[in-house]
Amino acid sequence: MPAPLSPETVAAGQLLRRCRRILELTVPDLAAGMGCDPRTVTRWQAGEAAIPGSVWAALYFLLRQYKADPALINALPTPRGLPFLYPRVSEPTRPPPPAPEP
Repeated sequence: MPAPLSPETVAAGQLLRRCRRILELTVPDLAAGMGCDPRTVTRWQAGEAAIPGSVWAALYFLLRQYKADPALINALPTPRGLPFLYPRVSEPTRPPPPAPEP
């Protein structure tokens, strides 16, 4: 009988699936980018295996490039020992209004 899935790995898998879909990547696309088998990505998404920090790091930078929702980016786990490489993202600010002409 397989071991029960932990809530943390299930939640991480759901977050991974959401990120993959926002980036418009298929499971084989993400697997190719991460250098793993598509079945591994499927197991991550199902919460059957822990997701390596390198995957979260790659998603962090891809989502920043894609200008994804800051709340999603901030929800990604920060790899241990490297928080300075992954600063929290703030909501975009609006530029100040133009100064009135004299």
